[in-house]
Amino acid sequence: MLEASDTLSGAIMAIDAGTVGAASVPGRSIDEPFTGLMILLDLERIVLRGEQIWLLYRDVHGMDP
Repeated sequence: MLEASDTLSGAIMAIDAGTVGAASVPGRSIDEPFTGLMILLDLERIVLRGEQIWLLYRDVHGMDP
């Protein structure tokens, strides 16, 4: 669970659950810190973690497994 005191990089590490693919998704999606925070809060709200984030990104962008 994200905390109000988390930094942007700390929040990414909490959500990626040690998955490299999941950690790369916010980096690809974030152009500015506020946008990145909103993306992370949305991922937190729908309870996506680790590999689930990468799989969603891959499906949305039509990437083959």
